[in-house]
Amino acid sequence: MDKWLRAHGFETDTAENGAEAVEKCRHNRYELVTMDLEMPQMSGVEAIQLIKRDNPDISIVVLTGFTSDVETFHSVTVQAVLVKPVRMQELEETIRGILERAC
Repeated sequence: MDKWLRAHGFETDTAENGAEAVEKCRHNRYELVTMDLEMPQMSGVEAIQLIKRDNPDISIVVLTGFTSDVETFHSVTVQAVLVKPVRMQELEETIRGILERAC
């Protein structure tokens, strides 16, 4: 995903797990985060809560393999929930749409 996004004009950074994502978001400025829910060390849900606490304006796109998770995020402030397998074109369109609305 990272290579594909870079090839399509996005600047990217990656984290190996939720805890690393939280730390990176504390020390760097990002416009948007894509977050899987199933990760080692810290769940995506917990990571999203901590990231949003520190940076409430950051946009988050959740990637999940479970359709039941879509309902979970109606109460959490995320901009989109995409169910895996995600088509890269769908991800790109979602990200571009969110970033354009933020400008």
